[in-house]
Amino acid sequence: MYVINFLLSVIPLDFLQTWVYVKNNRSMLATIIFHLFINIMQEKINMTPETKCIQTIFVVIDKEMFFETKHVGNLLEEKIMNQEIN
Repeated sequence: MYVINFLLSVIPLDFLQTWVYVKNNRSMLATIIFHLFINIMQEKINMTPETKCIQTIFVVIDKEMFFETKHVGNLLEEKIMNQEIN
């Protein structure tokens, strides 16, 4: 059960990391820092496999937050608009 949950929990984490990457103008450093923060916090709160199962349940419940696509495809337009403003 824990192996399946781990594999399922990797998918939302990847979506979150992609969101951080996109929202920070494709900054790899922001994504690395975010991943480091997640690892440190999981160690700090001593996350067990049971709590990871609870985490997965919350992601499944709030699908809109994790699977929205409003930001996808607008990166070029946003960059052009920012250049025009500056």
